[in-house]
Amino acid sequence: MAIGNLGKLITFQTSDQRILTFSDMQQNVSGRWSTHNRIMRKPFSEFNGAELRSITFTINLDAMLGVRPRKTLEQIGKKSTSSGCHISHQL
Repeated sequence: MAIGNLGKLITFQTSDQRILTFSDMQQNVSGRWSTHNRIMRKPFSEFNGAELRSITFTINLDAMLGVRPRKTLEQIGKKSTSSGCHISHQL
């Protein structure tokens, strides 16, 4: 059963033949703000736009769970170098 995906790169799923899930997901969203000091008035805050969103999570690539670790890592590496999408990974 598919439970989500990372674009077309990875499909997270659970079944009797394969388990590929993620854990420890964290999302960081913030904005850019400017403060304008005004004479005899309170400062004025102005929203200048959103910052880039970052999402981090851990994927356990285990061949005993029906996943092909080397192939999956190669796909992630290829995607992170060939597209404008920033995907960083650690071993």
